[in-house]
Amino acid sequence: YGLANLAARLGGGALAGTLAPADGLRTAALILVVPLAGVIALSWRLTPEPPGGRAPTPPRIMLREMGALVRSRQLLLVAAFLFCFTYNPGLQTPLYFHLTGDLGFGQNFIGTLGAAAASGSIVGVLACRALAKRLRLRTMFYVCVVLGVAATLANFALVDRPLAVVVYFVTGVASVFALVMAGTLAAEVSPGGQEGLCFAAMMSIENAASIASDASGSYMFDAVFHRRFAPLIVVSAAFTAGSALLIWLLPERAGDREGAAIRPAAPPGT
Repeated sequence: YGLANLAARLGGGALAGTLAPADGLRTAALILVVPLAGVIALSWRLTPEPPGGRAPTPPRIMLREMGALVRSRQLLLVAAFLFCFTYNPGLQTPLYFHLTGDLGFGQNFIGTLGAAAASGSIVGVLACRALAKRLRLRTMFYVCVVLGVAATLANFALVDRPLAVVVYFVTGVASVFALVMAGTLAAEVSPGGQEGLCFAAMMSIENAASIASDASGSYMFDAVFHRRFAPLIVVSAAFTAGSALLIWLLPERAGDREGAAIRPAAPPGT
């Protein structure tokens, strides 16, 4: 996913930097036909059906499963943390105006910045995997919040192109950390057989919070801070830091409750 996002950012930036807006949009739409056709072909090959087809799940069973998720206090707490971490007066649209208007960055370089963020997300997933073997899950969530605050405050360093690449890379690391950790915990506490539904729900919550974040941040940038970028950075970082107040309510992993995720092997004969 990260590699595909990296390629898409570089390609989109190149199209926006070399073609007129309408021509770039049409070209991108034509290019998208190829991977979408690939998705159809791969889905047909990778999802074999049993002979005679698969009986559809009755609606009452689907509603019962969804109701079990909604009634799960543990899942609701995970969802609340992910929403609060993602929802802050967002910097996406104001940041675009800052990059193009104040710093004079072109569309091609903005695509390169998106690719740097995608690279950071790949590193973030690998870092999550390495740290999760050594730290308690709640500690991991605190690390996630610290990274989120640091990535937000790093926007003060957006003064030239090299620093902008570094800032976007760090932002990519921090953004994927929260989603991976929330998805991991949601899968562990979800009812049996509903891990896929839980992950889809976490993605939907993250997307909804991101949209609300961008809308509120754009409003504050324009109406409250009168197009000053620095106050919005401070407010956004404060909202991200506030999500740490929910971490102590999150459920723990079984290994964390026992006191150690990895225990020494018992001596022979015991």
